[in-house]
Amino acid sequence: MTSPTEPGNGGAQALVTCVECGGAFPLRETIRYQGEHVCAGCKHAYFQRVYAEPASAPALPAEPKFATFGTRLAAKLVDTVIISVAQLPLAVVAALALPKDQVITPGKFPGLESAPIAGFYLASFLLGAAYQIYFVGRHGATPGKMALQIHVVTADGTQLTYQRAAGRYFAELLSSLSCWMGYIMVGFDKEARALHDHIASTRVVHNA
Repeated sequence: MTSPTEPGNGGAQALVTCVECGGAFPLRETIRYQGEHVCAGCKHAYFQRVYAEPASAPALPAEPKFATFGTRLAAKLVDTVIISVAQLPLAVVAALALPKDQVITPGKFPGLESAPIAGFYLASFLLGAAYQIYFVGRHGATPGKMALQIHVVTADGTQLTYQRAAGRYFAELLSSLSCWMGYIMVGFDKEARALHDHIASTRVVHNA
């Protein structure tokens, strides 16, 4: 926006154009804001206009393809298999730690009053939480979602932070505790959001 110096000025007075009125003014007689120059006469009107304009709300990329209920269900099944396999060593350790007089029989599985079983449930919960939070916070998708080529994003299309991923994971517990209605919502929502997506303000979309 800088104009050539005026003839006979020895190159000392660089002229710049006021973004508000279009006039040419010496650089030292203007102020610069966000890369634009404003003359003294337009300063008041310029900043009134700048601060009056509402900030544009962030939005998802044009026409995102939201993951359907079937796609998300398939991804969840893949993740469930992976986590179940990872839980097997924990189950074996818990079974070996049971007192010898406490035998696991069909229809009579030890409850939370048994320390090894309580430890198994706690370790399984922490494993599942770490799995979801790490992969969604780090890669934007769990291995199941990666396999189906979908990922989780915020409302403006950016990747989740670890904190946001953790919030979404704990919100997903509500989707499970609501007789799975939180998941079924995906099939009826215009952006295919589950209950936990509404709570965490996230979307699940196909990879570009």
